[in-house]
Amino acid sequence: NGELVLVVRDDGPGLNGKSGKYSEGVGLQNTRSRLQQLYGDHHEFKLLNGMNSGLEVQITIPYHETEPVEQ
Repeated sequence: NGELVLVVRDDGPGLNGKSGKYSEGVGLQNTRSRLQQLYGDHHEFKLLNGMNSGLEVQITIPYHETEPVEQ
């Protein structure tokens, strides 16, 4: 449907508590800012607690193919 969805999971402690509330550091702020700069409102960036533990990051951006670059 014209979107690329990237999902990364780990098995660490996840977000603070069951509420899913957390404090964003510089890296997450920079990532959100960069996605906004590149895609405006045409992206999603989510941090979610895993089913049993861990963290899941989901990034959805517009997808389009380009021609290969000759080198």
